[in-house]
Amino acid sequence: MVMDEKSTYGVVKNKDEFINEGTITTLSSRCSTSKTEFISNAEEFIIKLKSGRDKYEIVLEDEATANAFLEIEFEKYIILKNYIAICSYENKMIEACIEHVYINHNNGFVNRKLFGEFQYTVSSEPIILSQESDIGHVTIELSGVSEELSLLMKKEIRKNSPISIKISGVNINQHDKAIEILKRVSDSLFFQIDLRFNLPLMLSKRSLMGIGGVMPQRANVDELKFPKMKYNNDAISLYWYARSATKMPLLQYLAFYQAIEFYFPLYTELDAKNMLKKILKNPTFDENKDEDLTKLITMIRPRLNGRGFANERTQLLSTLRECVNPDEVRSFLKGTRKSDFFSLKNEQGKLSKQISSVPLTQNQDDDELINNLKERIYDIRCKIVHTKANDVDQNFEMILPFSKEAEHLTYDIDLIKLVAQQVIMASGSPMF
Repeated sequence: MVMDEKSTYGVVKNKDEFINEGTITTLSSRCSTSKTEFISNAEEFIIKLKSGRDKYEIVLEDEATANAFLEIEFEKYIILKNYIAICSYENKMIEACIEHVYINHNNGFVNRKLFGEFQYTVSSEPIILSQESDIGHVTIELSGVSEELSLLMKKEIRKNSPISIKISGVNINQHDKAIEILKRVSDSLFFQIDLRFNLPLMLSKRSLMGIGGVMPQRANVDELKFPKMKYNNDAISLYWYARSATKMPLLQYLAFYQAIEFYFPLYTELDAKNMLKKILKNPTFDENKDEDLTKLITMIRPRLNGRGFANERTQLLSTLRECVNPDEVRSFLKGTRKSDFFSLKNEQGKLSKQISSVPLTQNQDDDELINNLKERIYDIRCKIVHTKANDVDQNFEMILPFSKEAEHLTYDIDLIKLVAQQVIMASGSPMF
């Protein structure tokens, strides 16, 4: 009996399902001829297509998939970074998956609206628009996903996302230029569709978790315990709202910030009380001396404003000091890419500086780490809402939706999610 083995994605398969040597030879030859990077072994064939400065790995695990790849000109395509999209310079085309902007609307809804079909697949005549432009005779097509896109990005494509926008006739030879044209054309067309049909569409983004890729490990449910703590309903609602806004990073960041902000009055008041206690317990303090009272007012004033609370940056610091464990933040910062990102080093650091110039490192002491955490969180919050700092007359640069900065927010969203979790946990009370 033939032994079963596991593939890259953890799926048990029979040896008979692996790619045969002849197919691997043909694939290798085509990759070598086109200078396409690949990895070949006895179990699978991995093709690495260009995706900006990165590589996008496509794993062929069985004979049927490998043969399907041999039917298309896979070596002529690049993968557009961050999108479920492909581009061929030689064929002068770009194709990208599209979807409804609302998470709870699948593309069956879009199919019915655009094609009048009550099914997930599109079989009707495509919607085609064509015109001369400054970049050539450009044709735009809305239709079902092509065989090329469905094969090249199989692990990313949702089962309910079979619609794509195809732009052909474009003379391009650069990855970033392809993305610029894709966004320029799709933004204009989607805005028209929304105005005419009340149908908001967007380009499908690639999942950082790799949808359809690595199989998730089963949770160890034996670890579950009867809940002992309860949490404020408003704060936890903001937290769940943030967790659901995966397609909208700016909104997601602000929702996590609001979950933290909910507790500002509680911890600012606690901070002010602790400061008062320290002053009043000092045996040298004399409430009858004006100079002692002046010192008291001077020390308390930074924590108060006209409404009885400190400015927002100070409130955030009070909350972080009381709720966040610096060791948890240091643990979060582990890992080469993440460490380089937050320490502002190398290419990752350059991406981080586009978002905030405040560094976070594992070797910062507790006070410096918490203070820098406060500055980075507040800095990004201000850049999203485009406000001014309360105590500094300084304009903040904006982080716009769908910008490069917004696309690089992933690590900072994970960080503020961790902070929100710790603040909510620290603020819980007994369940019963």
